[in-house]
Amino acid sequence: MERGDSSSWASCNPTRPVIPTWSHPACLTEAQKASCALKTAQNKERSKSLQDAIAQFVQDQGKKLHELALAHHVSDEHIKNLISLQTHYKKTHEPQLRNVLIHAKTKEVNNGLMHGQKYTMANIQKMVAEDPYMHNLTCEQKKEFIKQLMDHRELQTSSV
Repeated sequence: MERGDSSSWASCNPTRPVIPTWSHPACLTEAQKASCALKTAQNKERSKSLQDAIAQFVQDQGKKLHELALAHHVSDEHIKNLISLQTHYKKTHEPQLRNVLIHAKTKEVNNGLMHGQKYTMANIQKMVAEDPYMHNLTCEQKKEFIKQLMDHRELQTSSV
């Protein structure tokens, strides 16, 4: 391609046909408007009947679950939990204890240090491994450290 005007798609693609511009469609006739109105009314009626059928199904299902629960002497919730497709095992999204301890030690040793003076991750991991206080934490202390790290992460994701 020779050096020329390359500011438009047509000049950059001279062998390709140009896409015609979009024009507004013509106004609808009275017959077309009536047809659209009729179709809209039919769609609303179909949607309403579907919603009614779903509501009736849910109501019938609730009655059958209650009858089943009474027949087997269990609660309705127990039956719902057995029928549902959800898993009973949920993975926790809490930070791992190792990350929590490293975060706590980082805050402790790097507090007030300039960027070039801060300890490296390897040094902090070694400090955590050698610190007996970090290995003998109570459950309350562990929960507090976890809470501090989660608050820190929340602050990092929500701050500007």
